[in-house]
Amino acid sequence: MFGNLYGTLKSELVDTIVKGEDVILEIDVKGALNIKKQFPQSVLIFLQPPSIEELIARLTGRNTEKPEELKRRIARAELEFSFSDKFDHCVINNDLDACVNEVLLLISKPKTFGGNL
Repeated sequence: MFGNLYGTLKSELVDTIVKGEDVILEIDVKGALNIKKQFPQSVLIFLQPPSIEELIARLTGRNTEKPEELKRRIARAELEFSFSDKFDHCVINNDLDACVNEVLLLISKPKTFGGNL
């Protein structure tokens, strides 16, 4: 769906969780939904710009991609936005400092995990 084929070994996640440590992954929507399916206790945070227009302006302003790559990234972002309701939290990145603070608040909340891995 998203073109890249790489990942984190399930055994590494399980080993870390068994040690009582939290795991933070920066992954695309497909990977996040797969993690949630395998680890229902996971907390998914969807980060998104305030609008698709703002995303286009940000990407265009960076001038780091060729037009074809830019079109592909925008199309992928629109597809990913359609899955945001599958996440536990959605954080709008309108202001970087506020966005970081909101994510820090979410990941610092105590979690109660029930059930088995």
